[in-house]
Amino acid sequence: SNIPSVCYSASIDEIKENNFFIPTCLYLLPPRGSIQDTSSRQYFDAEMKKIVEGLKVSLSGELFDQLYNNKFNNQEVSDWETQKLGDILELLYGKPLKKEDRNEGDIPVFGSGGIAGYHDDSLVLGPGIVVGRKGNPGIVSWTDVDYFPIDTALYVKLKNSKMPLIFVFNLLKYARMTWYIIDSGVPGLNRNMVYEIELPVPPHEIIVKWNEKLGELLKIGKNELLSKKFPTNLDINLE
Repeated sequence: SNIPSVCYSASIDEIKENNFFIPTCLYLLPPRGSIQDTSSRQYFDAEMKKIVEGLKVSLSGELFDQLYNNKFNNQEVSDWETQKLGDILELLYGKPLKKEDRNEGDIPVFGSGGIAGYHDDSLVLGPGIVVGRKGNPGIVSWTDVDYFPIDTALYVKLKNSKMPLIFVFNLLKYARMTWYIIDSGVPGLNRNMVYEIELPVPPHEIIVKWNEKLGELLKIGKNELLSKKFPTNLDINLE
């Protein structure tokens, strides 16, 4: 590949500019149109997918924080409803997959702390949410692609199909599940305690508006990323 390998590390360095997160790694990539060989283009496309995934997580977090900060500061909240996490989602166990049993591939393998490696087969279709169960309990990870959660992790199955998965991802981060860790030798997360966590949830129409705004920002951001511009004109405002 003619593309710098530093761009394909698992962690993507980010800087913040005008309330917008952008991977510094992007600026090491050549313009896609200048890449001639197929393997390098595949690398470029794979890295761009990672960048857009990180962009979605960052932007959704910004919008979620704004929505919930407004709730507590100056919004009329009488129509917000308190819901238990157990009424919104189910946490399912991952399956064992030792390092020696993994084959070379591009399917992310998720442990309790995030991506723990790669494999050639998935257990769950993406996009998805993974929650640390043992070792790093309560850590919440997002993926846009099909994935394989192992037995130290839990993955999310929605009960409420009308609630966008990316909104639920931020709701789980807001829930501070690390407060519900059981320390029995190896720290672990108690699913039943998590199900009982009560959180304020806005009406469906507000969530729809939130999700539409996120989609608009992602479309603009992705277009500007592809042209290697700093996306400084994104108006992260729900109003």
